[in-house]
Formats: sequence, C-alpha cells, structure tokens
Amino acid sequence: MNFHRAHLRTGISENPFRVYLSKTISLPLYESLRSFKIAYLLTLIFLLLFSGWGRKGDISLLLKEYQSKDKVTNQRGEIYKLPSLYGGEYITILKSADGGKTFQEVGKVKTNLTYSAWGADLFCDRKGDLYLVWSGMSIISKTEEDLLSQFKAIFFSHSKDGGKTWSPPQIVNDKDSPGHNPKVFVETGGNIYVSWISPGIVEGTIFLNFSRKGGNSWGRPQEIRKGVDINFSQGDDGTVFFTYVGGEYENIIFVSYTQSQGKHWETVTPGEFPMMVKEPYATSIRGKFYLIFQGFTPSISALLPGSSPEYHLYYTLSKDRGVHWEKVKEIRIK
Repeated sequence: MNFHRAHLRTGISENPFRVYLSKTISLPLYESLRSFKIAYLLTLIFLLLFSGWGRKGDISLLLKEYQSKDKVTNQRGEIYKLPSLYGGEYITILKSADGGKTFQEVGKVKTNLTYSAWGADLFCDRKGDLYLVWSGMSIISKTEEDLLSQFKAIFFSHSKDGGKTWSPPQIVNDKDSPGHNPKVFVETGGNIYVSWISPGIVEGTIFLNFSRKGGNSWGRPQEIRKGVDINFSQGDDGTVFFTYVGGEYENIIFVSYTQSQGKHWETVTPGEFPMMVKEPYATSIRGKFYLIFQGFTPSISALLPGSSPEYHLYYTLSKDRGVHWEKVKEIRIK
C-alpha cells in the first residue's frame, strides 16, 4: 500500500507537505515519524489526564487511611477494641466479627502490680498478632522506699493467638522517662515502636523506644522533643513515619521517618502553620510524602463563652522527601 492510496481510503485530502515528504524520504521512515508523532501526542494527553486523576486518587487513599487510622483490624476484617472503662488487675480485649455491630470479650491482659491502668493503645499487625501498651505505676507503694522508687511506667504486652493469651507485661521506660498516653506501632519488618509523653506544665516531652526482638527486649528510651499528638504510620514503599505536633502555639508538625528499620531517622517539617493543628498523619504514596492534619484558625468568635474550635481537614505534600512542601490545601468532605 502506498501513501497516496492510504489517504484516499480515509477520505483525507492531500497535504502538499506530506506529498513532498513521500517523495523525498522512504515510506517506512515517514510512517515511523508519523507513528512517533501520534504516540507522542497520546502520551501527552495520557499524562495530563493521569496526573490529575493520580492526585485525586492519592488524596482519596490518604483520606481513607486517615479516617481508619485508629481502627484495629486484622486481615479477616475482624475488629478489636478496648472497653470504654478499664483498669485494675486486667484490661479486657473485645472483638467483633460482624463489622463492629457487636463485640465479645476475647481475652484479658494482666496489668501486673499496678493498682490502675490508663491511656492504653492497641495495634494489630499483618499477621494478626496484637500489641498493647498502657500507663500505670511501676510498683505498688507499700513502703516509703517504694514510694520514692515508683514512676509512671509504660507497659507492653503481646498476643500471638488473636488476643486469647498475652505475654507477661514489660516496662519499656524508666524513672528518667515517665509518661502516659503511649502509642504502639509494628512495621512490616517486625520492629516494634512505642512512644509516649512525659507530663509537663504546658506540654510534655516525647520519648521513643523500639524492640527488634518481638518485644522480648527493649533499648534505652530516646528523648525526642516537647510536643503532643504522636502518631505512627507506614507508606506504600515501607517508610515508617513518626509524626507529632510541637511549637509554642502547637502550630508546627514534625515528620520523622526511617527507611532503615529504625537505625537512622530523618526529621522534616513544613514549618509553622497559620493555625493550631492536631492529629497529624504522614505517609508515602507513589514516591511522594503526604501530610494530613486538622487545623483551626483562632478568631474572636471562637473565644466567646459556649463556643468551641471548629477544625478543618488539610493536607500538603512533598516530592523530595520533606525538603520542600506544597501549599496547604483544605480537604472538603462531601
């Protein structure tokens, strides 16, 4: 088939430039150039469409992760939670097999010698193993010596059978790093991270500890900085994120991340926000760092009696691992 007949069949009128090309270069070369041009245009169209869709898809995934960050679910869809009231000698573990409609007791965690337990956090890894941390006094004060030596301890326990039985509780902090409201997280590689906040007059000091041996042994607690609202997460590339809020006005989000199973950490921040922020969550999606959080801009009306802060949802992203961040955008949930 020659060039002329091909265009007659498609009903396209002759183009002088095309006729000139057909006479000066070989047909296979011309067809290759034309195919390249078409492929190039299709690629541009695809990239334009895909870039817009990709960003929207990323935000949808980010929002889904954020909304389910506090839900404890295994691979079978079973949901675990703690009762609204707990403490004393045991912490009861509840499980639902019907999507959260009903919960039944599945096991109990012994709280050691403490007279009370509070601020517990529960986590389920991809294997279905459960991890629990909570706050309590290190020992019961029976003597003056006990009173002087006790501190607000962070306890850890682990279950390998879906919450039926639990390992003996271990204390992961010491007298120099007392704390409350701990968070526990287990990355895909099996390392266990626990963070907590040491009480302060205005804001406490954040501590971090981790175990590479399934929680059987722990390192020395590491002091991070003053802050609140600690959170863990893991991105699609395996990066583990540790986020928290700091700053005098609680308007700075710090994002610490590791790609070496906790051996080396980098800490980045988008800087100060023109608002108070809370509950930050960071992750990596298709090579980009995403940060989602709730923000509140103080106003005169918010200071009136009976009024409460109205927080909105925002996000920002970085394409160079936190060196530069894009302008913050609000996420409007329809």
